Amino acid sequence: MNQLFKKIRNNLIFTASLFWLSYLLSHHFLIGKFWFWNLTSVIPPMTYVLISLSFTFLFLAYKALANKDSKVKDFKNVNRKTFVIIVLLLISVFLSLPISDINLNYIENKLAKYDDFSRDEVLVLFNWNTLYWEPDNNIDHFISHIKSQEADIYTLQEFGVLSPSETFDYFYYNNEKNRVGNEFQDYYVDAYEDMLTISKYPFVDENTVRKKYWTRLDVDLGNNEILTVYNVHMPVQFYGQGTVIENIKSKFEIRKYYFDTLLDDVKDNNNQYIIAGDFNSTKAMGSMNNLLKLTKDSYTKSRVLFPATWEDNGLKLWRIDYSLISSGLDFIRHDDVDPIYFSDHWGQRSIIKGLKLPKNDS
Repeated sequence: MNQLFKKIRNNLIFTASLFWLSYLLSHHFLIGKFWFWNLTSVIPPMTYVLISLSFTFLFLAYKALANKDSKVKDFKNVNRKTFVIIVLLLISVFLSLPISDINLNYIENKLAKYDDFSRDEVLVLFNWNTLYWEPDNNIDHFISHIKSQEADIYTLQEFGVLSPSETFDYFYYNNEKNRVGNEFQDYYVDAYEDMLTISKYPFVDENTVRKKYWTRLDVDLGNNEILTVYNVHMPVQFYGQGTVIENIKSKFEIRKYYFDTLLDDVKDNNNQYIIAGDFNSTKAMGSMNNLLKLTKDSYTKSRVLFPATWEDNGLKLWRIDYSLISSGLDFIRHDDVDPIYFSDHWGQRSIIKGLKLPKNDS
């Protein structure tokens, strides 16, 4: 009877391990390509690696207990099925790490000293979903919080004001746009939809692209160098009218279209570039895969183990905001910026090197 129970346990563990690995492989191949698989991507990204590690530790603990009375304590006691299960579990951990959005450079960044740099040699980027501006809030404090980042380029999302009925208020929108121009008098300001881009350097209109969910603005850095700034605010995956299935399918098509158009523009762009914004996408959703392959991610220089830019009731949950740069540039520092009470998104302040910047004469 004991042998029967042992055989059943082994088969259950093997089946569960095989099922989880099959799910992860399916996820890697299907996510971002077929709308129905989006149903599986809404779980917190850390869940993937936690499940993989839990399976692994539970199995190893079970085998240790099962063999505690064994006189043979070497690899000869590991049968073929046990070996296969261990391999499957290790592959599962390997596959789940990247989609769990764990900062694999965490220890290295914590131990390393920040690079020395001259302010004239770097560009400071501040990216933040500000949450819709409310006239009843302390706008002066809000503007001061943004200005305190002392950035060269700001990419802000959800710029604008919602009326008491939660409809977009263009009267306040235009007032606040003028106010931003007055507050940032030494900068150039561009607003389209709810995306606000503020640049220390002038915009070049020739290659400007304005889409509903992303904008492209080229800025003239001087020294015959043009930098492209993409400001992005992608729609969420599940929101709108109709049934859940209809909503997921329609949002998938909309998001895919705008991600594809953004990717096409980036691929055709010969300039150095920045892509920053609220993508409403975790790494587990697959939407970011192609962009991440082309670019460098600011969180590779972060001193945070698990990046989380969106919070709910003060609890940081996961990352949906990204600051990316072209492969010819480098991040030398990344810091998360507390939103205080203004937004449910944390800001990202990044320092970039590799551009030919004009010298500051002051």
